[in-house]
Amino acid sequence: MKVISIKKTFLFAALLVTGIISSLLLYIEYFNSQDHADYLYSYYSPIQSSIVEQIANDEFGYVYSVRIRSKTLPDLRCYLRIPVHRQPSPAILLIGGLNTGRESIYLVGRTELTKNFVFMTMDYPYDGKTKNVPFLEFMNSLPAIRRAIMASVGAVLTVSEYLTGLPEVKADEIFTAGVSFGGFCAIAAGALDTRIKGVMTFFTAGDIGKLITHNLEYRNRGPGFLRGFAGYLAQLYLQPIEPLRFAGRIAPRHLLMVNGTDDELLPRESVERLYETAGEPKDIIWLDSDHVQGWKGDLHQQLTRIGSEWLVRERLIKVNVQ
Repeated sequence: MKVISIKKTFLFAALLVTGIISSLLLYIEYFNSQDHADYLYSYYSPIQSSIVEQIANDEFGYVYSVRIRSKTLPDLRCYLRIPVHRQPSPAILLIGGLNTGRESIYLVGRTELTKNFVFMTMDYPYDGKTKNVPFLEFMNSLPAIRRAIMASVGAVLTVSEYLTGLPEVKADEIFTAGVSFGGFCAIAAGALDTRIKGVMTFFTAGDIGKLITHNLEYRNRGPGFLRGFAGYLAQLYLQPIEPLRFAGRIAPRHLLMVNGTDDELLPRESVERLYETAGEPKDIIWLDSDHVQGWKGDLHQQLTRIGSEWLVRERLIKVNVQ
């Protein structure tokens, strides 16, 4: 009798575990099939107030610290560069890596080619540690990190609203430029906000799960059988901002992708898949380059020059910056 009871208990436990796993997989499939636009848009709310402070100036223009407050983003930290002539100008919102806003704004817009643009950058809405974080602390921070990532799309929409209201900005000539992960936010925000008249991405690709798996393989991190699973979990974690879901919604506005032929972190097939997903009009420029991390050094000038020349060539702006 005891053996039969054990067998029944084991069978019940196996059925229970199978049911839980099946339910989880069904929920995952349901979650992946949803349109996450409304969820991302929920992180945006109208601007309530802003605090502006001039922090630098040079022969090309003025640099400001801007802190924007809204219901969903109570303290969005941004940086703004306005040309010295202060006439209505095209505006480019730069979206780089973590804590690169202040660094970037000092380096862009300081050449003859780009001096007639307004530039704005933002810090991601995350106040936790980003370097040398212990594993357990990192795992405990994952929900907050995910919220910050999703809120970053709302932050781009907020900055777009702010730029639209500036007298120094041509409201019909606002563009986003995202580097690496920033390209995810640029694409999603560009799809959601028609105030953004064009999107530029630099060293960005689609299919987040594949990108994570590839990067783990490149860095030889973890056992091989776990890399694919980690990519799968990352895909679930970041599904709402998957670029493949939003690239096609930018059209009929323009998309420019700039990528490196020797990019060790982005498989070419993932780059090409993102490009194929996008609608017309679109362009892709291949540089003889490996992957670049954030906005550093001469990269600012190179990428802003490429983007500016593209805007002129496609006649997306009316000012002659050459």
